[in-house]
Amino acid sequence: MREWVNAILLALIVVVIIRVFLAEAFTVPTPSMEKVLLPGDFILVSKLNYGPRVPFTNIRIPGYSTIQHNDVIVFNYPTEDENLIELRSHYVKRCIALPGDTLEIRKSRVYINSVPAMDTENLRFNYHIKTNKNGLSETGLDSMGITEGGKISKNGDYSFSLTCKEAGWIQHAPNVIHSEVFCEKQGFYADYIFPNTESIHWNTDWFGPVFVPKKGDSVRLTASVLPLYKRVIEVYEHNQIVSRTDSVFINDKYSAWYVFKADYYFMMGDNRHNSSDSRFWGFVPENHIVGKAVAILFSLNKNRKGSSRWGRWFSWIK
Repeated sequence: MREWVNAILLALIVVVIIRVFLAEAFTVPTPSMEKVLLPGDFILVSKLNYGPRVPFTNIRIPGYSTIQHNDVIVFNYPTEDENLIELRSHYVKRCIALPGDTLEIRKSRVYINSVPAMDTENLRFNYHIKTNKNGLSETGLDSMGITEGGKISKNGDYSFSLTCKEAGWIQHAPNVIHSEVFCEKQGFYADYIFPNTESIHWNTDWFGPVFVPKKGDSVRLTASVLPLYKRVIEVYEHNQIVSRTDSVFINDKYSAWYVFKADYYFMMGDNRHNSSDSRFWGFVPENHIVGKAVAILFSLNKNRKGSSRWGRWFSWIK
């Protein structure tokens, strides 16, 4: 009996070591990364790439690589302040901007340091499609795997989330009169978009420019800049801020500049108009990074109970 207990304890210790320091499996709950990742995908997340975190500390063991643009990353949701970091919800997004980058979104297009960001093959946007009275072919939609969206009026109007390839098929499909990407107007203020202040009129399609904080870099603290970094300074880096007219006091000391103590990242979903990401809640601190999503172990179709997506099993994530 004692040998069995020892064997079970040893097995548990090995499992804990693997989960904490090597790799862990997660399920994908939402379509924000569709079609790279689908709801029902069970993914393998490597903690060795960027280095594993020592639980309930600010220590990270060095990894063998660093985060790169377009890496698919699992991280703890940063705004669940009521929970310890390790106990916060897990999100999976693509890293769009690195510490020290300046990000801007113009008419849905992302720019990093004034250069258009490299688009991934499965990048998706919401399209408005206008057709004649005969509408779109359900058979054609099924053959292209277009499932997110549908008819929005009796006058032949549709809304679909499409990749560039799918949008090209739609544009040349029978009965289609016109198709275009949905885009908010420049200057339209969306109060649910970071930094959630009327002084900065940003939305999902027009955003920035904004500097992504980098450890050791500094920003000048003006009334217009402070809303962008107030949460970083107060919540993530544990300071007290008081602002009087155009003067900022940090920990009761007048501060014209602030030097960041850590690195931060800007995350976005590939399904751009159907993703809750950094456009909504801001930067992701380095200590919230769990690891790199490297492979899909297996995939279950939640819309069809008991159905498995066999073609996605044991595939690499790009």
